[in-house]
Amino acid sequence: MHVEIEQIIREFPGTTDFRSANERIEKRVAAGDFEFAVALSRAATAAYGAHNWIVGNCLSTVLHASAPERVAAALRILAATQPKQVRVRGIAARLAGALDPDDAIAAFGQAGLIGPMADELRTCLLHELVLRDIAVAEHEVLARWATSAHWSGHPLRALPLERAPFERDLALRRFTKGGSSVGLPFSADTTRALSRHTRLALPTAKERAADPQLEHAVANWQRESNGRIEARTFALRFLPDPTTTAALLDTLPLECLRARHPSATELVVIPATPARVWSLLFAAAANGGAYNSGPGAAYGRLHAWRSLGALCGATEFDTIDSISRLAEDCHWFTFEADTTWFERVAWDIGVVALTPEPALSVLAATDTD
Repeated sequence: MHVEIEQIIREFPGTTDFRSANERIEKRVAAGDFEFAVALSRAATAAYGAHNWIVGNCLSTVLHASAPERVAAALRILAATQPKQVRVRGIAARLAGALDPDDAIAAFGQAGLIGPMADELRTCLLHELVLRDIAVAEHEVLARWATSAHWSGHPLRALPLERAPFERDLALRRFTKGGSSVGLPFSADTTRALSRHTRLALPTAKERAADPQLEHAVANWQRESNGRIEARTFALRFLPDPTTTAALLDTLPLECLRARHPSATELVVIPATPARVWSLLFAAAANGGAYNSGPGAAYGRLHAWRSLGALCGATEFDTIDSISRLAEDCHWFTFEADTTWFERVAWDIGVVALTPEPALSVLAATDTD
């Protein structure tokens, strides 16, 4: 083992300041010594497993280098470390976000990638590229793999190979050598808020079991951070005038609306488009909450569609086109509430779908650091 690699590996368990190791890695890579980063990653994986700071830093440093060899070196690190599939999803997002399209496509076609890890990487990378407006049909290496039966049983196979009409406003994570960033689109435009007072008739509501897929877009907030979720569906006696939705919400036994302050603006309900709702669901699903980074855009896309479908009454067997048509027939709203349930920090979602059935579905989520 190279003496410098051996020293980094030996010192790693007791290290709290990684600047020295980082400088060594950056110096080697800047000089074109990509083999050092590959060998160090391999040694770190043998000593501490594939999920550790050393491997992550080597991969990031290589990807953000300027030499053309960086793509092949990054994939050699992946081949050497064989990260678990759940980690591969984030790596695919980084490849798509850190590399220019030609290099990302070259990474997709790299012959040295084999096995389950490689299949998951290609699947996620394919949809990361689709969301970045890469035309799959125009690139043989993408088109050949995307239309093959090789991954026919994969859940992402249900997603279209081009952006759907609702997929216009995307909160895609941006990657740098030092980390990543993404905008939070969860604040609402309150200028179009509905009145909570109405003289129109309101239907009685009877709760029924909510579709488990309703929570898909925000499940990672609860599972990996400090989030909580309320996902509920109510059958309505008749379809109300959509302008009464704020007043109707006031009649429902929602946990997220309990313990409200007595001000007139405590509950704000805003008409929305299905595309706006999808973009909120995608941001939550792809990028995570306060203490996690989400699974990336590929799975975020899938989870957003599953939640949108559940909100508008679709089944798990409906296609994206079918969900889109159902969504267009619904009335959509977002809402905010000044209650003790919502954390009101940066990660708050309140979505309502009024369906022709008639029924009303609510998805609320909140998270905090």
